[in-house]
Amino acid sequence: MHRPLIAVSAIVALTLGSAAQAAELGSKAAPLKIAKWVKGEPVDLSKSDGKTVYVIEFWATWCAPCRASIPHLTELQKKYKDKHVTVVGVSDESVDTVSKFVEKQGDKMGYTVAVDDHEKTGKGYMAAFGLNGIPHAFIVDQQGKIVWHDHPMGGIDEVLDLVVAGKFDKATREKLLAQRKAEEEKLAAAQKAEAEKMRPAIEAIDKYATGVMEGKPLAEMREHAEKFLEIASDNPMFLNEVAWTLMMDEKFPARDMDMIEKMAKTAVDASKGEDTNILDTYAYALHKNGKTAEAIKVQEKALKMEEDEDLKKVLNEHMAEFKSQNS
Repeated sequence: MHRPLIAVSAIVALTLGSAAQAAELGSKAAPLKIAKWVKGEPVDLSKSDGKTVYVIEFWATWCAPCRASIPHLTELQKKYKDKHVTVVGVSDESVDTVSKFVEKQGDKMGYTVAVDDHEKTGKGYMAAFGLNGIPHAFIVDQQGKIVWHDHPMGGIDEVLDLVVAGKFDKATREKLLAQRKAEEEKLAAAQKAEAEKMRPAIEAIDKYATGVMEGKPLAEMREHAEKFLEIASDNPMFLNEVAWTLMMDEKFPARDMDMIEKMAKTAVDASKGEDTNILDTYAYALHKNGKTAEAIKVQEKALKMEEDEDLKKVLNEHMAEFKSQNS
């Protein structure tokens, strides 16, 4: 269970058609073009020693599923520290934002962390494979080729075991490719149907997001958000993704917290209050909107419901933030 948070522009791209895919499994890994290595030693893929395997993960500090993946990536690095595996987390946020987050995480983020150089690394991996959503991880084998990519908690352990052992051969890769193709075709069909249904809502939120990013007054953009909310009122996951992204992604220079809270509350109602991710978004919106006492009550409900330990850690981090500012 995870919330596939992505930027609003990426939501639109995902639902109306993904970026063209130029790369495929088995392709030579693109170089890591990094503005700053925040934690760990710099990695130069061109100087492969024929032994080292790399896990390149794309993430962001504002992305809850990314934060939920941090403990797992840390455990992977510990598990393979003596087996020539290097885990690298790459964010396209500002150096200051990432540095502060990593410093706060301390040993809980036990792998290399870097800030992308104007999304150049992202283009060589995410865009090259036609991908938008984060977190997303790539495995680069001992020969410098990308042999796998998926959500970092989506079966990476099994594949990494095979790659490290030198047993991830062409037949295994082709079998995974066939499985992935079938899954992607099924997902694409479902996305296309949903996109057609949600097209007016997507167009409305795209106008809103674009206007806000361009610095237009929030009051002028609000009508587009209202239209989106009206059309998408029975789609809690979409509402939740948009609400969280508008609230947390630093690409937005201003935030209409009343509208974001309204989106989050509508998502809660549409999901009958049974989804902890959606409750977490609503609690955070309440907190950001100065209603921290109410946020704590909502978060308490989410914590009682959630069974996944990694997601519980994220919920508890948010609860600690609420309580520290409510004391």
